[in-house]
Amino acid sequence: MASDSLAWFEFLLNPALLESHLNQSNPEPSAIGLIIQFIYNSIKRSDGGNVELETMDLTAQENTKKKNALSVLALKTAAHLKWNLEIFEQKLPLHMQDALLVALLAETGEEMSTPSLHGTLDTGPLLPYQLFSLALYHRYALRALVQAKLPAKPVKVSNVPIPGQQDPTQESREVQEGILSVLDRGADVSVRVLEQLLGAGEVRAPVMATFTVHTHQSSAVSHLWERCQLVADEQFKCQIHYDLGAYHFLQERYEDGYSHFAEAYKLMSELGPQPEYCQVNIDKLKGYYSSCASLCGRSTPLEKRSLYDRFLYSLGNGYQVQTLNTIRCVLEGESWNSGYPLHLAQSGKSGVQFLIQALAAKFSKFNNSHKERLRMFIMAVSIASDISETLIPAIRACPPIKALFSQEELLLMWPKYEESHQVYQSDPNSLNDIIWELIHSYNPEVLKNAVMLYKTTLPPRQDIPKKEIPELNTKWEMPIPIYNTLMKLPQTPQRELVFLCIAKAVELAQAKSFRSSLSLLEEASSHAAKLPGRETGRLCKLLIWMLLMTKIQHCIHELPCVDSNVMSELTSEARQCLSAHSGRDGIAPWTGVNNWCILLLLNAGEWGSLLGGISLPSHIYLLGLVKPLAATAHALREKHTSKTVWYDLWDVVVGIIANSSQHKRSSSGQSLSMERHHDSVVMSRSAFLDFLENLREPSCLSILISLLGHVLNLLNQEPSSEIHIDHLAMWPQTVSGNGLKDKVKDTLTWLVDHATRLYPTGTHTSAALCTSWHLSRADLAYMSDQYHNALAGYLTAVFVATDFLRNDNGVDQSVLTDSIIRRMIRCCMNLNCYTQATILCQFLENIDYCTALRCLQERSAVDAMDAYYCCLWDVSLIEFIINMHHKRGEVQRRDKALKMMGLLEVNSNNNDEIQREAAKVRKHRFLRSMAKQYL
Repeated sequence: MASDSLAWFEFLLNPALLESHLNQSNPEPSAIGLIIQFIYNSIKRSDGGNVELETMDLTAQENTKKKNALSVLALKTAAHLKWNLEIFEQKLPLHMQDALLVALLAETGEEMSTPSLHGTLDTGPLLPYQLFSLALYHRYALRALVQAKLPAKPVKVSNVPIPGQQDPTQESREVQEGILSVLDRGADVSVRVLEQLLGAGEVRAPVMATFTVHTHQSSAVSHLWERCQLVADEQFKCQIHYDLGAYHFLQERYEDGYSHFAEAYKLMSELGPQPEYCQVNIDKLKGYYSSCASLCGRSTPLEKRSLYDRFLYSLGNGYQVQTLNTIRCVLEGESWNSGYPLHLAQSGKSGVQFLIQALAAKFSKFNNSHKERLRMFIMAVSIASDISETLIPAIRACPPIKALFSQEELLLMWPKYEESHQVYQSDPNSLNDIIWELIHSYNPEVLKNAVMLYKTTLPPRQDIPKKEIPELNTKWEMPIPIYNTLMKLPQTPQRELVFLCIAKAVELAQAKSFRSSLSLLEEASSHAAKLPGRETGRLCKLLIWMLLMTKIQHCIHELPCVDSNVMSELTSEARQCLSAHSGRDGIAPWTGVNNWCILLLLNAGEWGSLLGGISLPSHIYLLGLVKPLAATAHALREKHTSKTVWYDLWDVVVGIIANSSQHKRSSSGQSLSMERHHDSVVMSRSAFLDFLENLREPSCLSILISLLGHVLNLLNQEPSSEIHIDHLAMWPQTVSGNGLKDKVKDTLTWLVDHATRLYPTGTHTSAALCTSWHLSRADLAYMSDQYHNALAGYLTAVFVATDFLRNDNGVDQSVLTDSIIRRMIRCCMNLNCYTQATILCQFLENIDYCTALRCLQERSAVDAMDAYYCCLWDVSLIEFIINMHHKRGEVQRRDKALKMMGLLEVNSNNNDEIQREAAKVRKHRFLRSMAKQYL
């Protein structure tokens, strides 16, 4: 034990020492070491050893108090580790894990202290912190069973008791197996409890300040449960789904495992960068998910699978590879395998559907020769095998393939063939196929045929009526004004087709497939004009607004790679749309359309139009943020000083982040849903993030990054971790807000990532702006101790500023200031790349010899010391390296350094210009070497 370290019993005598001790950068003893000592001394018998406190003459009551205090100290330490079961599993023996979590149950509620009775426990009345404790115990129980079955590094156990054994981590095999046996008997209860807790409401985790330690003066102790920390719903559920899935996988219940892993996978995207109470490894989750999907036949869509997954799928479904090979032979005019029709017949409906889908996917690229070969091939297959009953309906449902054949040929291949306009027999499979086309197809011709078929096909049972087409899929949605207008029109197949085209256009727009969405909307418009009824004109006008909205969404999604003529035309239409809010013809655009028009004008730099150039609707909450942002950008562009405008934007943005709680998107995924949560708050934080996601204009991005960066710097009050920003003089010098720092940091991190993803280089904006954003991104990574990402950001900034070192006219000196170089040095040292840190010390205006020499003597370097000698130009450092290698007897390294010393351009007697050029060449060499490693 180090001389300055504390013994475990000192925390028992003075519990207040614990928190300050654990908050040290490298406490000795460590948190895990303390948990081991606390639990060991709380559960061991009082007559078995000669330990410090055992020499005291303790009464039974005092001994109980002492052991309770030790248990609570262990819980406080575990709370410091955020109740991380992965850490416990790796570093605590099983009996200590069990003792720790049973102690937590006992402290949170007497009725929960006996896990064997949890089978009858009602979780409804439990308090938020009790729900957390209950979930933690049963997660541990299932994870312990999973870990016991997985291959792992052998645990230090003894088969026979060793007299006088003092190692607290020693665990006999009998004890381990006994605990696992108990957990195994209660596994079904654990599964049932965790599944109940997935529907729990608010959950709170105990923190260090929650627990009160027993002292010899106290007769009873009450913990401060109101100090528990709220656990995000996504984190709580994601972790439970993962642990349940892993247990079901162990039990070979792959369907149950698949459903839990699928839910966990969905929730992973909502967790944020560093979730405190969820330790799910995304790679392990993907592995589990893929395995379960494969084992229970619920694989991901073919186009989203990896090549390996597609290969495995093909092994299990032999027709896939045979079909593709046969198609290739047919198209190339080669002879194809005569046994293929038999294999296709054996594969059934799924094989036929794959054949038709494969042909339809590439049909547009076939020439007349290809089409004729395919026609003859399909006719041969239908004649050679008894598969016409499946093949011909599939051909009928695919218009391009159907067009290859005449009516007579279809009847020849399948005598029972009937045209689609006739009433079909009440075949449930036929009706299901039609419904499948209505739900899954996006081809207007296929949809039109399917609507007619659905209307004329009788239901399988006369007592159960068919659903109306809009009721077939509850997830279909469209703007409310369009839906209300459409439903007022007479119900005809034409109206149902218009409904389908609009609903599917919304689906495609949400999936960012805007071209297909616009195509369907144009189809809907053409059919809508032919509908009977007084509301037809109104519907057509509303569809014009929807077309404009989708075009704007497409344009904003494609920015900055949008043609200037397209942008000009759309901004003109957007201005006209916003001017139509008075509704002289009684048909005004709805709020969603207005929001997208405003966003387009903002991204197009049409700030004058937003500041009074056109009459805007007054009820749109989005204007509360857009107007001050547009005014600030306009003032900067015109080089006006307007602190009133700047401060207005400051108040709005800070108010949004400080006073609005985060809300999830609607099930429809609609963006820009504006809500007021406070009199002074323009929108919710989730709506603000939606707004930022659709912000593309570089000046506006720069302004908001500057504002949020300045807020974070003011809150941080740490010059050593200050974020680089532009426009520093614009903003106030004070800010207040409890709990604001994390929200600002998360928002700024997301916004900087968004900006650098849109503008990675100066191709579509100025290199100076891109460089500034990369520096901000690197500073944020440095603040979060992400040293690899920080180095990548700083290097990217240098390469963007200098056009990949091609235009290095001293620009890199303005980017690589001394403060940034020192951060890069610190990053390299934390990554154990001490030689890189040494080279960077030369970049400083005044070389930091103290740091450089310390790094050179570091024995734990992992970056191949002599590989960077070609990047040295400072003679003093080279001389030190030669002397160091000589003393160590490292002859080869010494000779390599001597060779560098002998180069003419390194001579210290050279004039300044030669020395600068030599330094520049070596700087570039080093930066390119760093880029290969970090970028």
